[in-house]
Amino acid sequence: MIDTNTLMTGDLVTGHIPGIPPMRITQIFDSFRVAGDINGTYIELSIDNIMPIPVTNEILANNGWKLRNGFMIYDSGEPKCRFGWRNGSFILGYAAYPTPVHDVHHLQNIMRNAGLRDYANNFQIFIQE
Repeated sequence: MIDTNTLMTGDLVTGHIPGIPPMRITQIFDSFRVAGDINGTYIELSIDNIMPIPVTNEILANNGWKLRNGFMIYDSGEPKCRFGWRNGSFILGYAAYPTPVHDVHHLQNIMRNAGLRDYANNFQIFIQE
């Protein structure tokens, strides 16, 4: 289960119920219910029915990250906004992020806090059909 205190509008999560694809959070009602957008369809779910999406190299690559020296790197063009990812550890600039980041919505929050709100809010999960 996800703690709603860690969610923000724009975050990507997935359904705990089989058949619910990844969705973008559009509204957080309280600590028990959220609303989201699945391919243009509005849906309300209990917080018990959503799960985090694990960060993978494939997800990062599909969002513009490049593999360099064993790290997945995203360079926003700003020296202070260079991000690295390796084996669940997240690096911002040259300092290690204090807590390992495993989920997409946590990564989105870090990107927003670093000034990349538009990039974080438009992060994509591509579904293999």
